Amino acid sequence: MTAKMITAASCAALLVYGGPAAAQTDEIIVSAKKRDESIQDVNISVTAISGDDMKAYSFDTADDIAQQTSNLTTVNLFGNNLPNFAIRGVGLNDIAPNNSSPTAVHVDEVFYPFAVMLNFGLFDMERVEVLKGPQGTLYGRNTTAGAVSFFSRRPDIDEFSAEITAGYGNYQNFETSGFINAPLGDRAAFRLSGDYRKQSDGPFYNRNLGQNHGEIERFALRGQLNFQPTDDFEINLNVHGGKETSDLAQYDMLPSGNAALDGFCDAFTNGTLMGGEPDCFDLSLNQEPDTDPFTSAPGFRPSLNLEGIGGVATIEWDAGPVILTSITGLEHFEREVREDADGFSQIIVDDYYVNDIDVFSQEVRFTSDYDGPFQWIAGLYYQTDSLDSPISEVKAYTRGVAINTQIFQDTETFAAFGNAEYQLSPMWKLSGGLRYTHEKRDFEGRTFFDVFMMPPTVVSFDPPPPGDLQPFGVPASERIDSKEFNNISGKVALDFTPDDNTLIYLSASRGFKSGGFNGNLALNDASITDFDEEEVYAFELGKKLTLANGTLRWNSAAFWYEYKDAQLLGNFLVDTGGGVMGNIFALNNLADARIAGFESDIQWSPTPEWDIRGGIGVLDTQIKNSIEPMNAITIGEELSFAPPVNANGSVRYTTDVANGYVGSVQVDVTHSAKFFTNISNIPVTESGGYTLVNGRASLFASDQGWHLSFWARNIFNEEYSTWVNNLASTYRVLRATGMPRTFGVELSYAFN
Repeated sequence: MTAKMITAASCAALLVYGGPAAAQTDEIIVSAKKRDESIQDVNISVTAISGDDMKAYSFDTADDIAQQTSNLTTVNLFGNNLPNFAIRGVGLNDIAPNNSSPTAVHVDEVFYPFAVMLNFGLFDMERVEVLKGPQGTLYGRNTTAGAVSFFSRRPDIDEFSAEITAGYGNYQNFETSGFINAPLGDRAAFRLSGDYRKQSDGPFYNRNLGQNHGEIERFALRGQLNFQPTDDFEINLNVHGGKETSDLAQYDMLPSGNAALDGFCDAFTNGTLMGGEPDCFDLSLNQEPDTDPFTSAPGFRPSLNLEGIGGVATIEWDAGPVILTSITGLEHFEREVREDADGFSQIIVDDYYVNDIDVFSQEVRFTSDYDGPFQWIAGLYYQTDSLDSPISEVKAYTRGVAINTQIFQDTETFAAFGNAEYQLSPMWKLSGGLRYTHEKRDFEGRTFFDVFMMPPTVVSFDPPPPGDLQPFGVPASERIDSKEFNNISGKVALDFTPDDNTLIYLSASRGFKSGGFNGNLALNDASITDFDEEEVYAFELGKKLTLANGTLRWNSAAFWYEYKDAQLLGNFLVDTGGGVMGNIFALNNLADARIAGFESDIQWSPTPEWDIRGGIGVLDTQIKNSIEPMNAITIGEELSFAPPVNANGSVRYTTDVANGYVGSVQVDVTHSAKFFTNISNIPVTESGGYTLVNGRASLFASDQGWHLSFWARNIFNEEYSTWVNNLASTYRVLRATGMPRTFGVELSYAFN
């Protein structure tokens, strides 16, 4: 679906004003401003997707939500273990585990500070809300891009309910999920939800081992107890956990050097590198024999092991004119990854990562709850998080070295925030808010080198034996340091509501993302660099319309950003000692940028049978300067993960097919123009440029409780890359490819 098609559909929808058969669209309630409101009354560009819609779209993990969200790009760095959310071109392209995304992701109002924590599955969800633009007032830390909030379904004290779903698809994929909701008297209820997936095959083929891979096995459980001792007091306890043991999604390795290895081959230079080029070699003179992105020749089977457990205690007390809310979160997460990053059988770049994460957070807020023109929210926030990476090992035996980088990082954050709204007149409202944030980050990092004259030839994940030139364990680099940040972020907005169906708003906001330390390998002490905070000054003009007798919602926003000291992955110079300058490739404040864009979303229900949705996002991002002299950045180049055009849409038709039976057919589409995955805009790192079509056909037996569905994703089997990384020093390009066509059948039964 092209941008022109989306725009035409939007214009056509505005000309239809319903009729006798028109049906009201369901009101969407969100808590984007930390109080329940209609999405049409919120002066923020918000995309909300219900839990039922997530199931209808066959969303599996958190990063799937981008398929139906304009100006949201999700890219899973390094296979399927490091999701990155980029909103309106502001994102993170760093593989180090200790740095956070500028998009703050919350689950049941608990902030997840590290991208490695975001591989959770979507089951028994109430909704997800994507807030676009800086959210530094009510959401605080690391929200220069925006905020994504997932909400699980809470226990229902009114009635018993339960549901079980089982499905089977290609690649021998079996999935089952379900829940039990049980009232405990008149004042309490318990809800147990779970999800399990076992995929025994996959689309990837290893030429070296002669076997397919892509296996997935994961499970998750969530238990909740909701207690309401009085009508004004509620406690919700949420305990959850899960584990995954899967193959790492393998990327294709494309050699990019010429035969003499003194430069790049022609296909790299002109951006046509696809594999199978007879004149392209890597540093070990390997070649990729074909263009198939799902075939490669790693020396072993890459694997991913994740495990997490956590709890959330939410207390809400309606004390009359004020509502007191307390949210306490505790999360523990472990990650272990083994990957063959060179894609060939030799031990060139074979990696092994271990991460251990603990997060504690506490938020207390007070919300006004009375009639009157003045409404407010005030609160305090505290969080500590620690990330231990005792092993981040790279074995490069063909180059005679084994490298281990250790990272230990502790962060403490305190914030105080307030937001107020004043109804100036029936049509005009002024709002504004401020947040003070203090953040302290303690860092300990070192890199060890083990140099070999006679390197081993067998892949092992044990530490290598002592080297020939120095014993393994002697650090080549070390840094123990801390940084503190004090910042005030805020927002001011003016709303104009000429009638009950129209909201026009103008806002200006300032968001910041704190600085930190580079967690990648470092050749010497000076290479363990630090970077400062980034800032975004954002201006937004938006409108929200309810038209056609309530059957159509049309929301749009135009925005302009000034992006200061952007934290980008690139080259910069450091003094390596004695006045000698060295070129480092890591995260740093590399440039300032300008972002301008537009997004528009429509939901239309012309009759009770039809649900029609569409969205389009347009982005224009430009680098304004290059702060560091070593950057291969040209003024005017684009930010990474910023497609100039992205679009989505879905059509769902539901009707009675027989007495007691309801049928539904849905087609949904996702489109992305090409975008760069590297700030230097090298042609070979261009990704995207795809249109995916998905579908689902369902039959409901409304009086018996069962539900049968057939679904398919990427129906036309489009081949497209999702992430490209240029490893220039080894003459290799990493290419990750989106999943090919998948399909399956699903049967649910509901007990009431």
